[in-house]
Amino acid sequence: MTTPVIGMRVSHGLFGVGTVESTFDKLLTVRYDDPSRLGVYDVTRFDDYLTVIVDARSAVVEPVYEFEPRWRVLGDIEHERAAQDAKWGEQHWPDGTDASYAVHADGARELCNLAAAEGRLTWRHILNEEHYEALAETDPAKLRVELIQIAAVAAAWAEDIDSRDDVERIEYVTADGTITPAGMAWANGDLDDETPHPEPTC
Repeated sequence: MTTPVIGMRVSHGLFGVGTVESTFDKLLTVRYDDPSRLGVYDVTRFDDYLTVIVDARSAVVEPVYEFEPRWRVLGDIEHERAAQDAKWGEQHWPDGTDASYAVHADGARELCNLAAAEGRLTWRHILNEEHYEALAETDPAKLRVELIQIAAVAAAWAEDIDSRDDVERIEYVTADGTITPAGMAWANGDLDDETPHPEPTC
C-alpha cells in the first residue's frame, strides 16, 4: 500500500493532477490543479483512486470531469461519502423497510404515470416513486437494487441541474478561505459561522 506524503504529486483518472495537501486520521486530502477541486480519500484506499506521479511528463492528465457532467456529480458523491465517514465513521443500521409501504409505492407510481401522461412530470415524481419502492422492499438483495436506482435518479437530477445556465455551483468556504466542494467542509468542522451547510441528520 502506498503511504501518502504531504506534497506528493498524484493523478486521478477523472479529476486530473493534484498534490497531497494533508493527512489526518484515516483520511487524506488532495488539492487538484483546478483550485476549486479538493479530494478527500480513505488513506487505506489510496491506490484505488490515486497514482503517484514519478515522471513529470505523466502529469498531463485530461480533467475529464470538466467535459463529463456525470463524473462531476459522481465526484461530489464520492466526496460526500468521505465526509460522512469522517463525521460518523462506518455505519450499520437496520433497514427499517416494510411491505406496508407498498400502498405508498403504488400511489407514487400512479401519480408519476399520470403526471407523465399529462405532460407535467417532474424529478420529484420520479424520485418519490423510487423512494417508496425502496421502503416497501424487504428482501436485502432487491432493496440494494432499489437503493442504487434511487442514487441513479438523484445523480441524474443533479446532472440536469448542472446543465442549467442559471444555476451557480455551490461551494463552501472554510475559515481559512479554502474553497471546497459542497458537503465536504462540515466533515472537518472548519466552516466559518456565516457559511450555510447541510446538517447530516434526518
